[in-house]
Amino acid sequence: MKAKKGLYLFIAVGFFVLSCATNLYAASSALDFYKGKVIDYIVATTPGGGYDAYARLIGRYMQKYIPGSTIVVKNVPGAGHIVGANETYFAKPDGLTIGTFDKGLIISQLIGLKGVRFDMTKFNYIGKATSEPRIMVVGKKSPYKTIKEFMESKETIRMGTSGVGSSAHNETLIFIAATGARHLKAVPGYPGTT
Repeated sequence: MKAKKGLYLFIAVGFFVLSCATNLYAASSALDFYKGKVIDYIVATTPGGGYDAYARLIGRYMQKYIPGSTIVVKNVPGAGHIVGANETYFAKPDGLTIGTFDKGLIISQLIGLKGVRFDMTKFNYIGKATSEPRIMVVGKKSPYKTIKEFMESKETIRMGTSGVGSSAHNETLIFIAATGARHLKAVPGYPGTT
């Protein structure tokens, strides 16, 4: 019985060592692929904002941990991140292009927003650089001190958002539709997060 247990242990350890060696070889091969290559990191905004800052910070670390590679941050702004997302989507599928853009593009695709040529279900997601809660703020001089006053206003209230297609804009439209507050109007166009 002891001999049998010893044999099973020997086989299990053998499989473990083989598995580790295979994984190390695969990781080494993946890193070797990037040696001497340029990885384009498309940012769907202008330089200087939050998305750009994240990409430049992440790009620096990618270059450090993918030895021999060069990460080039390429700003491709326009149409509330749609232009950059389209360029990322239609890049050659060779593992040398990644992109960052607003998650609001999911809704842009669902509602058929003009200019959307990408298919969000066909992107390969690596991760998300941040998460943030959603809040609504009013100016200090605003006549509205409570959400009830805000919602019951008889006047049109303009709610500033970032560009059409951004999560801030789409979520404002969803808020208006969900509450039935037709006196609220989304006003897109505030540029980026600079």
